[in-house]
Amino acid sequence: MAVARDWEVMAVFDPDGTGGDFAYTVGLAERGLPELHVWARPPDGEDPGEDWKFSARDCGHLLNACAERLIDGRLAVGDSWGQPYDGGLVRVDFTIGAPAGRLDVEALTTRPDAVVLPVRWSLHRAPAGRLGPIDDVSEPQVRFELKRAVGALDPVAVARLPLHWQPGRAPSFDADQRYGPLTPLVVAVGAAVATADVEMTHGFVDAALCMASACGHRYGDALIAAEARAVGRHRALRALDDAVEEITRLVAGRPQRPSRRWQAVGEIMFGDTSGDRRRALLHGARHVLEEAIGTLVGLQVVADIATDAARRAGSGPWSWGRGHAVAAPSPLWWAPREQMARVRRVVGPLDGARLAMLGEIHEIAMGAPRDPLRTPYAQDVSWLRGMAIAEPVAMPRPESWLLGTPAGMELLELAAGDTAAHGHTRRHAESTLEAMAALTTAVAVANVVAPDRLRTVAAPYAVLLPGLAGEIAARAAA
Repeated sequence: MAVARDWEVMAVFDPDGTGGDFAYTVGLAERGLPELHVWARPPDGEDPGEDWKFSARDCGHLLNACAERLIDGRLAVGDSWGQPYDGGLVRVDFTIGAPAGRLDVEALTTRPDAVVLPVRWSLHRAPAGRLGPIDDVSEPQVRFELKRAVGALDPVAVARLPLHWQPGRAPSFDADQRYGPLTPLVVAVGAAVATADVEMTHGFVDAALCMASACGHRYGDALIAAEARAVGRHRALRALDDAVEEITRLVAGRPQRPSRRWQAVGEIMFGDTSGDRRRALLHGARHVLEEAIGTLVGLQVVADIATDAARRAGSGPWSWGRGHAVAAPSPLWWAPREQMARVRRVVGPLDGARLAMLGEIHEIAMGAPRDPLRTPYAQDVSWLRGMAIAEPVAMPRPESWLLGTPAGMELLELAAGDTAAHGHTRRHAESTLEAMAALTTAVAVANVVAPDRLRTVAAPYAVLLPGLAGEIAARAAA
């Protein structure tokens, strides 16, 4: 059972960037218990984790879970357990070590008399694979993806890029290239981001913000890194660091001198804010942009062998954002059929007038678009969108899964531009789809999400959709 938290986790970053980060609890000593400490890189075992470490978020989750067990009397010195990471490609073995002095582990903000229990751990994974070319089975698909990516580029805009970001006419898939055998794909996708217009860039950043709020920053990077290592491309992946910084600079300018494109994105996102507030918001958004670019181009390094989870995490913000998608951009993100059946039972019977009401309720509940203190409903809808971008819990185009229902007929007429469709439905069409997308994801994740979050989203529709609460509850109990 969860324990009311009266402690906090202090994360400390290595200023030299060498991976000596760590975290520890502050407040457990007030309960008469030891504080807890964990290093971001493995202190034990043969694998030093040069390319693998816990993030500050990971450390926080780990220490909070250990603290709850400690308070319940279920954690003691010598306890050991294992846990899989990165889709099962990595195993971490944990052990609660002997008590240490607070100064020995640099837990400086704990009480002077505090005792600290180190959460020691070791990293276990397969040896790095051997770097080689892509296989004959994957090459046709890679060539198709490359042709499609290059064909979508604006040649005039690309011609203004540095030469190394201009795709070549005779791509090579040799393994010894800077970014590995898929270097041409890395270059093509990097060029697409670098030449994206204001609207596409805004959509990319907005989708990345949603995913970060739901899943944490750099979501998917660890999985992509594990997959790169398995085929010997981990050094190629690390070589992207400078490239990502360069693409970010091409898009957003320098931190002290934002590009016109980046200022226009800021105007869309932050409205009337100005001065120090605007600069701070732009600076934060720039970090999100750089992280999203890093994950997107990192995915290209392993595009031929990437799992579906890595593809969603790596390409999600770009695929969803460049078209400001409401429904899933491809089946990769579709929610399971049984969950879509639940939503169909709730939404399918709505006629045009009630569909319009669905959109109107959503608009009212969302509040002012640029209000920094948006409603709890708006915050949770953004969170649900982030989940939809990262996981297979999103709504397909509604004309398909609502086929044969009153709502489906109405939406087909709207999509076809039929003037016979209800005018008031058309006015709220986009908001109606946004509401349906949020409710789809709410149902799909109900078995893994705190009920309070979903009650906030479902509450405005209690009268219009009386079966919604029951479907969410049924999914939560499944």
